[in-house]
Amino acid sequence: MDILSEDSYKPIFIFFLLAGITYNVFASDKEPAQILADSYQLPDRLTSEDAERVISDLNQALGLCKDADLRFRIKYRIGILYFKVGCFDKAYDYFGDISQRPDCPDLIRLFSLNMSGHIHRMQARDKKALDAFEDLIALSKRFLPKDADEPNPPTVLKLTISAVFAKAEIYQYQQKYASAITEYNRALSLLKENKVSGLVNYIPLAMDRIAQLNLIKDNLDVFCKTNRQLIEKYSGYYRTPIIRFETEAAKVLKEKNPHIDFSRGSYETPAKLITYLKSSKDKDQIQRTLSLLENLCKQYEGTYGGFLLSYHYAWLLDAANQRDAAANIFAKLDKTVVKKTYDNPGIDIIVKTIADYAKLQQAIILGEAGNYRQAFETLYSVRGDPNDTHLLNLTESVKKGLDTLKREVPKDVDDQ
Repeated sequence: MDILSEDSYKPIFIFFLLAGITYNVFASDKEPAQILADSYQLPDRLTSEDAERVISDLNQALGLCKDADLRFRIKYRIGILYFKVGCFDKAYDYFGDISQRPDCPDLIRLFSLNMSGHIHRMQARDKKALDAFEDLIALSKRFLPKDADEPNPPTVLKLTISAVFAKAEIYQYQQKYASAITEYNRALSLLKENKVSGLVNYIPLAMDRIAQLNLIKDNLDVFCKTNRQLIEKYSGYYRTPIIRFETEAAKVLKEKNPHIDFSRGSYETPAKLITYLKSSKDKDQIQRTLSLLENLCKQYEGTYGGFLLSYHYAWLLDAANQRDAAANIFAKLDKTVVKKTYDNPGIDIIVKTIADYAKLQQAIILGEAGNYRQAFETLYSVRGDPNDTHLLNLTESVKKGLDTLKREVPKDVDDQ
């Protein structure tokens, strides 16, 4: 959220600092400028005491500072420090004041509107958040070139696109799906008009969101059309492999049940299709789906999407009573190396979590087949996040189930 954090702040901050020191700062203001520069040399884990100490220094700098632009930069930094330690109301006092001041430089106002919008959103003040993000988008037009051949300021464009996405997400949460779609289309227009290579991944993401919203609205045709365009143009998008399966799953489910509820988009369609196939005993559809998944798994092997497809494939094999084949795939998931074709650390957590859930299902299959020794070895190899209570509780539940099964059917096939 802090546009001036880590690498993203450096070009802008250095520009501000050098410009201020070189041209606009009086001799007596060199000390406030240095105090501001020093405030960025902080540990990654900032304590409240650290923040208060630095804020005290910055307030002293404000008392000495005669340069108006530098004063705004110092106030913005104080707001960021309050935000970092969770004092959101105090942070907003600074960001709100900065963003409303007519004499504030546009770029600092832009950053302050961004932070104001996020604070409003975190505190469920949706209307104020929407207004702040819209003001940011309007102000950003001053920085975006009118000539398509002119270079774009990537930091400003990224901030603008993030604000548009934030508005869309708020509308989606409010179930104003048409308004959310309008915002995502707005993002697509901005990205096409202002091309920056580092922001290309926002295009398939926006298309993915638009497809989801259309499915929620029961516009299956638009959902399928949008996904076809996404698959054709953005094969490297991290969700493209799974989108291919979700699209087919949605079509089958809609054909089998015209009144099906897609209120959560297509994310649940693989699980819903597997549940349907397991209960319906539709052998032809089961075989078609198995063939589709097998081919997709081969095509996208080693990717994040291929990893998810393999997980669904194993579950469908289990539902089709091909349990040995399912257990083998569940076992392979833990050893699968997913290629780093994305810049999203959250995906690593998802991969590890799914691998743990795969182990649990593998242990269940082994236990039901009487392979208790292997089942318990697999179960005890689950090393989930200590904070993931659902996984911990499920692991304990599977263990109790295997203990009960072993008491009732004590013979281990490994001992036969």
